[in-house]
Amino acid sequence: MYASAALLALAGFASVQAAPVSLAVVEAALSNDNSTQYNQTVVDYHMNGNAGACGWYSKDSDVVVGLPLEFYSDLGVVSPYCGDYVVVVDPRNNNTVTALVADASTANDTLSLSQGTWNALNGTDSHLELVNWRFANETETEVAKEAHASGSSSAPSSTSYAAPASSSSAAAEQYQAPSSSSSSARPTTTTEAYREPSTTSYAPETTTTSYKPKTTTTTTQKAAETTAAVQQSYKESSSSSSNSYSGSGTYFYQNGNAGNCGSVHSDSDYIIALESSMYGSGGHCGQSVTISHGGKSIQAKVADSCPSCVSSTSIDLSEGAFQALAPLSAGMIDVTWHFN
Repeated sequence: MYASAALLALAGFASVQAAPVSLAVVEAALSNDNSTQYNQTVVDYHMNGNAGACGWYSKDSDVVVGLPLEFYSDLGVVSPYCGDYVVVVDPRNNNTVTALVADASTANDTLSLSQGTWNALNGTDSHLELVNWRFANETETEVAKEAHASGSSSAPSSTSYAAPASSSSAAAEQYQAPSSSSSSARPTTTTEAYREPSTTSYAPETTTTSYKPKTTTTTTQKAAETTAAVQQSYKESSSSSSNSYSGSGTYFYQNGNAGNCGSVHSDSDYIIALESSMYGSGGHCGQSVTISHGGKSIQAKVADSCPSCVSSTSIDLSEGAFQALAPLSAGMIDVTWHFN
């Protein structure tokens, strides 16, 4: 319902239920090889115990990335990029890291880095804004896999994961994805090169059980159960102002649109948008909150939801509310807040 002023990556981008991979999606993936280099915005993110867009559960320390949103043109399927490796370079000092594609960013032209990838590339420097990256060639992919096997890298091997099962039973054959060890020699994009998938979209061969999603329930059921549990927890705790949350604060513009709570506000109004799982079904609409940063505190009203907030306890503030705490040039600030 709104346009965020900061490009953020959402940890645990909603897990997608695997479905037949369309030829258009596969052709789009195969049209990018390691000779194409991208110069794009970069952000870091936390996993927060959620599965990424590839349906895998990663740790913050794993050396993985989320590709820019334009690489995920069909969010109804597991991307054929899942399991590929990319080479990421800090153009300021040419520091380089090879990371596994395990997730998606929530913005175009923005590469999301796990904490493990960010630290391997950038250490504790918080000023990295742009990177160069490309798909790894065959040699670089093999080196990355060997580094993980020898324990010298925390990057998870693409064979350490199992993609979620599909609920579709209509297709009778399995899509054969190109080997991740031969990313420089992708197959042609003729229709004869592909077969319709059966019960799984691109599923790397499983050799270990590290971070394997539970098989006792489907990914969609698990996500629904987790969301319900989070919403219930927030509902039970929201009535007390002693329940304080810590997270990131960003800002957004109204553009004359009504938020998800249904009211139109000006940019000067003190309003906020709650992260989608915190927002739930809108039970907090109109509720007052107190927000603190840098020794300053303000009160604002819940008026919208924020699907791009970086964590479940992060909030998006109106321009007026953000400026009351920090200059807009800060972009993103640390905040503590509670329901009044």
